[in-house]
Parts: sequence; C-alpha cells; structure tokens
Amino acid sequence: MKKANVLFYIIGLVFISLGACIVMKANMGAGPWDALTVGEYHAFGLSVGIWVIINGMIIMFINALLLRSRPEYVSLLTIMVTGMLMDFWLMRGLTFWSIDSLMERGVGFGIGIVMLAIGIAMYLPSQFPVNPLDKLMVALRARFGVSLGIAKIIIEVVAIVCAILLKGPIGVGTIIIACLLGPCVQFLYPRMVAFMAKVDLLFAR
Repeated sequence: MKKANVLFYIIGLVFISLGACIVMKANMGAGPWDALTVGEYHAFGLSVGIWVIINGMIIMFINALLLRSRPEYVSLLTIMVTGMLMDFWLMRGLTFWSIDSLMERGVGFGIGIVMLAIGIAMYLPSQFPVNPLDKLMVALRARFGVSLGIAKIIIEVVAIVCAILLKGPIGVGTIIIACLLGPCVQFLYPRMVAFMAKVDLLFAR
C-alpha cells in the first residue's frame, strides 16, 4: 500500500467526519444518513458515532445477503474510523463553536459541504475498503439490475423516511446536499487522483 494512499485515506475520513458534523451544527438539515443517525441518537441514546457504526454493520450484512456472499468485515474499518471521528468532533472538537445567526448557519453549512466533498474525493481513490453504504449501491444494482443512480435514490429515500420517523434533522439542507454533493465530488475526484499521484512521487524520492 502506497504512503500517499494511506495519507489520503486518513485525511479524507477526517474531512468527511468534520464536514458532516459542521453540517449538523449548522442546523439547516443534514444528509439523509447523518439525519438518521442523529434521530437514532435522540430516540435510543448511545452516540451519533456509535449509530454510524451500528448502521454500517447492519448494511454490511444486508450487502452480503443481496450479493449472496460472506460479509466484508474489512469494510467496517472505514465506518468505525468515521464513527469515532464524528463522536470526537461532536463531543470535543467542535464544542467551542456556536452557530447562531442565519448567516453563520449558512456559512457553516457551506463549509461543511465543501469539506464533505473534499473528503469523499480524497478517500475514494485511496483504494481502501469503501464503507458499507457505498457498497450497498453496488449490491442493489447486482441483485435487482437497477442503475447506480436509482439505487442511490432508493437508499436515500429509505434513510429520509426513517429519519423523519425518528425526528432527525431533515430540512432544506438535506435537499441541497442531495443536489450539490455528487457534482462537487465528481468535479474534485480527478483532481484528487492527479494530486495523489504527485504526492506519491514525492514519497518515492
């Protein structure tokens, strides 16, 4: 495993977790699955990060059933690291930051989306195991023959319905994330791949 891959994987997950937590603090509506974890936290206790891990484990077994294969336990590495990082940001790292006015919420929300996009664009090409949620899109396509786009819509609709039932933070920000995050990642991904190659050359010297 190249050093650049490890570096981008770690930094990518830090950015993903931090971006998601900033979006939550902005209180304009979180992404569907983040909203679900917050709803689970308020309804059942534990912590947001623990629910990230629990949901990831459940989805890992669903993927195994859909693909008729053994659970990919190695995929839990990403979800466990993300869950622990989110608990760190929410319980310690961001406790000093109070977002009150509408302008502050809007700026915080924008920063969160940018950090999410950068983090995803960094972590995806690192060749580490993807999290079970990303794998679920592939599993749905393989099992039912739907496109990845349709699979993503199905997954997010299920998460939104569950989040609404658990009174998670669904709002206008949820729609904005659904519309903007994908194109932002698509724009950044090839640039991150090129940047990773340059970093790898530096490590090789």
